[in-house]
Amino acid sequence: MKHADLQVGDTAKFYNDDLTWTVRIRSGQFIILTAMDGKTPMYTILDLVDMVRGPDNLVFSNGYITDEDMSERMIELLTGDIAVSRRHRVALVTNDELFRKEAPCP
Repeated sequence: MKHADLQVGDTAKFYNDDLTWTVRIRSGQFIILTAMDGKTPMYTILDLVDMVRGPDNLVFSNGYITDEDMSERMIELLTGDIAVSRRHRVALVTNDELFRKEAPCP
């Protein structure tokens, strides 16, 4: 499965990450996934144009818990109000069939 094939409800694992991520929302360039690390909710954003993933670029994120949160964050991504963090992003490797391999960004 390639990144672009992910649909809402699909699960995925990333290289060197034990968490199982669930696709919560997608729209063209962006896919937002969530996972639970113990009792702590986590999120990551895939940018299919820049081929990176990571948290958003806000110091204090606006929330990635409810479906409404997901819709609001997607609108913010699409309008450019938020983006994938440049400091905390990792590159997605495109040729891995289950996309479980990532490489640090240069």
